[in-house]
Amino acid sequence: MKIALMRFYSVELLDGINTFIWELYKIFTSLGHQCFVLTGFCRNKESICKFFNVQKPQIIPVHQFYEKYSYRNMFKEIISWLKRGVKILRRISPDVVIANGAIPVPDSIMGLKIVVNHDLEFRKNLMYLYDFFAYRSYDFVISTSTELKESFRKFFCYPLTKIIRIPICIDTSKYIVRSSGERELALLHIGTRTEKNLITTFKIFKYVIKELPETKLYIVGPDTPFLRELLLKMKSTSSNIVFLGKVSKERLIQVISSVKVTIVPSIYRVPVISPTVLESFSSGTPVVGFDSISADLLKNNFNGFRCSRNESPKKVSSKTIMLLLDDEMWKQFSRNALQTAKKFDSKVVASKYLKLFNAVKSN
Repeated sequence: MKIALMRFYSVELLDGINTFIWELYKIFTSLGHQCFVLTGFCRNKESICKFFNVQKPQIIPVHQFYEKYSYRNMFKEIISWLKRGVKILRRISPDVVIANGAIPVPDSIMGLKIVVNHDLEFRKNLMYLYDFFAYRSYDFVISTSTELKESFRKFFCYPLTKIIRIPICIDTSKYIVRSSGERELALLHIGTRTEKNLITTFKIFKYVIKELPETKLYIVGPDTPFLRELLLKMKSTSSNIVFLGKVSKERLIQVISSVKVTIVPSIYRVPVISPTVLESFSSGTPVVGFDSISADLLKNNFNGFRCSRNESPKKVSSKTIMLLLDDEMWKQFSRNALQTAKKFDSKVVASKYLKLFNAVKSN
């Protein structure tokens, strides 16, 4: 089967959508399917191999890279997809198109057309109108969480019969599981973009080290001026904070399995399935996160703590400290985290997509 995976923007970015795209790419190719990745642009294929652990990816860029975001540049990109992107799809002639985000695909493109909706961020004015019509050019919309499925239906006035819930996935076999005794008394925060809410992690950490002064905080993600500013403000605890920057997939797996708890205070409009939480659970690492993480994944008092985004950093830190100190609780949460991760394994999720493909084909 020929499968075209698509993303409007770059598939090099270190974010959850690209993590999902490359996990799906790897599992489909391992099952013998021919996969292509169409992307807005691609400047460095080697970085994809390094950060997403992909061998010889089949990438087809659609348009040139634009330094600045603007409606004008976005319009140029849409035209590129309608011209060059459509030509590429006709040349490839895929059996299935899986778009990540609303990419314009005309009816003339044959095969099953599916679009994956990962979130409802930044949908205002022209962007909303564009998405409203672009999503309707697909046969099905995949919503990755229960909350997102219902919100998508209301937000876009979309027929529920054409929305299917299938989560993002992860290859759980690639992750390392360590016991509590083999881990460092440390927390982990992944991501330095605004929505990752690093400032709240720092506030939580300030309370944690008052009770447990030897605790460390590891930060993974791109270096930014905002991050440097935050680090300067945390000068009094700088010896406890370790900024690792952008790391390879192999290094990330090592770090996740070496800490006791991952902190995920991300803020999203509608709860999402977080790759950071998935990766943590695949290593048996419990998570303290906000209710921006879907209850499909993070379950309070089961595989971590799912806190209200309105809870104070002090209250969240008390739960974090409890998890760091109570070894029996940590072990139970860790076992439950591993159990949860299995439901999101690449093979399980790929089978759901293949089941959909076959059901449509048989009809």
